[in-house]
Amino acid sequence: MNNNPSQKQEEDSVVNELMKDLSNKSIEELIYINFNQDEYIFDFAKKQRERNQQLFQEVTELSNITESLKNEYESMKTSISDFKTKYEESEKELRELYNQKEIIDGKFTVEALIEEMKKNIDENYQKPRQKLVNEFNNKLIDFDKFKENFKDLSMKYHYHNIIKEKLNLYKNINP
Repeated sequence: MNNNPSQKQEEDSVVNELMKDLSNKSIEELIYINFNQDEYIFDFAKKQRERNQQLFQEVTELSNITESLKNEYESMKTSISDFKTKYEESEKELRELYNQKEIIDGKFTVEALIEEMKKNIDENYQKPRQKLVNEFNNKLIDFDKFKENFKDLSMKYHYHNIIKEKLNLYKNINP
């Protein structure tokens, strides 16, 4: 026996419908049905088969729609995962670039440029000028050579010194 209440209700409903249909039949029809029970049951169950077939089609359609939505969901999930990965890579790259910027900003300040200019001026112009003066004083070079070289070094020395002073002004204006 079946203990499922909904199946029991369905069976009762089918029995009630069968009894109702048979009670509306004439004696001749009932005799005919008695000798052709298979045909009667086939015709009687036709409505239920059609409902079952319709239900099966609906379930098939819903299954197809569900499968389509599932595929669309998986596709979206993959796209979102790809976007998330690209976002995380971009974020990591931005952090690295920001860290590099911070390093560069710390390295190339106006003060650092001024110090670099002082070293450059001293190494490339001030010391060679002193050396040139010493060579002239020790009579290692003549006056014309001294004058020509000293003039060239002095012009470069003053040019770079002006740049250094402009950097100092910039530093004082924009602390």
